[in-house]
This record gives sequence, structure tokens and C-alpha cells, in this order.
Amino acid sequence: MTFQQAVQKAGGFSDLASRSKLYVNKAGSTSEKGDKTTLSHKIKPSDTLFVGESFF
Repeated sequence: MTFQQAVQKAGGFSDLASRSKLYVNKAGSTSEKGDKTTLSHKIKPSDTLFVGESFF
């Protein structure tokens, strides 16, 4: 599954979501926010996904 597929499965992006501020936090990572990624990035079931906000 890709980042984009996971977002769609969760109901899609909100109106304030930024499609360029995407982060993935791998299981066991100590990073609070995760690593910057793309919509086509393959994810695993244990990954935590973050989508930043856009105000414009």
C-alpha cells in the first residue's frame, strides 16, 4: 500500500491538508515527526503517517 492509498482509505485529505508536507514514522523510530516522504512511498502496517497543514 502507498501513502496515498492509506490516506484515501482513511477518508481522503481534509481541506487544510498539505499534499507536500507528508511524513512517515517507521516502527521503532525515535523521531517525533518522522521522515519526509511522497504520496507514492510504500508503507507498512506498523508505520505512522503524518500530513501537515496548509493555510493557503
